Amino acid sequence: MGRVGFIKEKLKELKTQVESDEISYRKELNVGIEPDIIIEEVARRYKKNLEKLINSKTRPAVEKQIAIYLIRRYTGLTNGEIGKIFKMKAQAMSKAGIKIE
Repeated sequence: MGRVGFIKEKLKELKTQVESDEISYRKELNVGIEPDIIIEEVARRYKKNLEKLINSKTRPAVEKQIAIYLIRRYTGLTNGEIGKIFKMKAQAMSKAGIKIE
């Protein structure tokens, strides 16, 4: 099988991969909705300017959190990819989506 040190090292690597923000099982759930469509619909629903919704720094930005959640749910994008859209870090994407869940 292998030495104890080797096994511990592989388990540590596996744990890192599982906890990573960039690994997305959601790729399998991709239903073909573009993130731009989701953002436009959320902006329309909440009567927000599209640019203000994307670049909003005010808190709480519930509309932005909803858009992030829907993009995570209905596209195959990773937190990092969504973060690029909203000019935010991947960790912030995770927190924003969880608040809506």
